[in-house]
Amino acid sequence: MSLKYWEYVLYASIILYLISKLVLMVGRHVKNRYYHEFHKDELIKTTKTSNSINKLYFTHGLTMQFIRKYVLCKTPNDKYVICNYSKPYSKVGYYVVCYNRRRKVIQVIKLEETYTSLASSVISVKNKTRYVNIVIGHVEDRVYNKNLIQPLKIKKIRQFAFYKSLAMFSLFMILRHAVGYILAGSLHFTQFLNSEYNILSIAIMAVICVLTGIIRALVLRKRNVKASKGGVIEYEFI
Repeated sequence: MSLKYWEYVLYASIILYLISKLVLMVGRHVKNRYYHEFHKDELIKTTKTSNSINKLYFTHGLTMQFIRKYVLCKTPNDKYVICNYSKPYSKVGYYVVCYNRRRKVIQVIKLEETYTSLASSVISVKNKTRYVNIVIGHVEDRVYNKNLIQPLKIKKIRQFAFYKSLAMFSLFMILRHAVGYILAGSLHFTQFLNSEYNILSIAIMAVICVLTGIIRALVLRKRNVKASKGGVIEYEFI
C-alpha cells in the first residue's frame, strides 16, 4: 500500500479521535442520576452573626413528618447543615442533597443516626453548596426511600467503554504515524507500512484497546452495583 493510503488512515484516525472525545464529553455516560428532583424549600428566616450566616428552611413532602426544618450555616471557613427532628428517634436515616447556584447536584450525603435528640449532628457540606433538600430514607424499621442514586445503565457503560477504546486506538495510530515518520523518515517508514510488522503492530494496539475496554466496563459495573446497594456513604457528582 502506498504512503498516500496510510495518510488517509491517519486523517481518519484524527477524525475518529475527535468524534470519540466529543461524544464522551457531550454524552456524560458515567454521570450519576438521581430520583429526587430539586425542590425550592421555604425560607423561614436568615440570621447573621459576627462570623456566620444561618438560613432556616422548612423541609417538604414526606420528609416534613420526620424532619421539620433544617438550617444551612455558612462561616468563613466552612458550610454545614443541622436538621430539626419532629421527635427523638431510636433510628433514622436520610439524604442531604446539595445543589450549586445553578441548582445542579454536586453532592449527596447519606446519614444514619441512632438515639437522637431533636437536633441532628453537624453535617459538613461543600462550600459551593447553595441549596439543600432533605429526603427521608427510613425511620425506625420502616423504609421510605431505599436509595436516591439511579444505577448506571449497562448500555451506557458499554458505550463509554467503546468510545474510550476507540479514542485510545485512534490516538495510538496518530502517535505511531507521527513518531515513525519523524524517527525513521519518509522512505523507511513507507517500507515499514508495507511490511507485515505494520499489520502486527495494528493488531497489538487493537488487542490492547479491546482488553482495556473490557476491564473498564467491568470496573464500572462493579462500582455501579456497589453504589446501587447503598455501599457508598457519599456520592460525588461531576
